[in-house]
Amino acid sequence: MQTVRWDVANTDQPPINCQRVRITLSRDGGDTFPYVLAEDTSNDGSEEIVVPEVYTSLARVKVEAINNIFFGQ
Repeated sequence: MQTVRWDVANTDQPPINCQRVRITLSRDGGDTFPYVLAEDTSNDGSEEIVVPEVYTSLARVKVEAINNIFFGQ
């Protein structure tokens, strides 16, 4: 298990009010994100995930809003 952490930056509060996020993993520098690490989790700044066996120096993690308009890498 690993912990993914992100800065919520008040996106869980109005006017953005995003309560749920999706966390995905890229192995190609962010061109695609085929690995879903968390499908629907609280936008609380931290999530325990299982890291898939991906061998690359180009990995990127994306935290994206569910039913909203932002994401962070």
